[in-house]
Amino acid sequence: MRALRVAMTVAAVALVACGDGSPPDSPLRPAVQQGELTVDGQLRTYRVFAPTTLEAGSRPPLVLVLGGVGNSAENMVGATEFDRQASIGNFIAAYPEGLDLTWNAGFCCASGTTSGVDDVAFLSQLIDRLVSEHDADPERVYATGVSAGAMMAYRLACERPGQIAGGAPWPEP
Repeated sequence: MRALRVAMTVAAVALVACGDGSPPDSPLRPAVQQGELTVDGQLRTYRVFAPTTLEAGSRPPLVLVLGGVGNSAENMVGATEFDRQASIGNFIAAYPEGLDLTWNAGFCCASGTTSGVDDVAFLSQLIDRLVSEHDADPERVYATGVSAGAMMAYRLACERPGQIAGGAPWPEP
């Protein structure tokens, strides 16, 4: 096994060394990134999966995956397998996390409706950031979710129709 790893490392180094010596068009990034964004004085977190196979300048779609009450971003990664689908379909999957693991989607969602948290502002600013940082196509931004996340996807699509191409619920995992 060790010999195989050494051989793979040597092959990778050799392939990289075959370049023309010029720097890459864009810096290489890990496929999975954790991020933070402060909105209305509250620190918000998210996880992004951008397949390493995306071609530079390809302007991939962006899909927000929103969890239900009690679902963390990492829970949603395992439950939905959107990372795998993003690799197959060449899109970026982002997993924003609701404060206290819920959303202010309007009339539902545990304490989210009484907290006064502006989740639409958070998701809107997150979309702007991800479109900019990952060169995603602003015309192909979608939101999906389960339970409270599905309600939040609907709310986002209704309140930001110029920013969201579509929203749809995901079946309960």
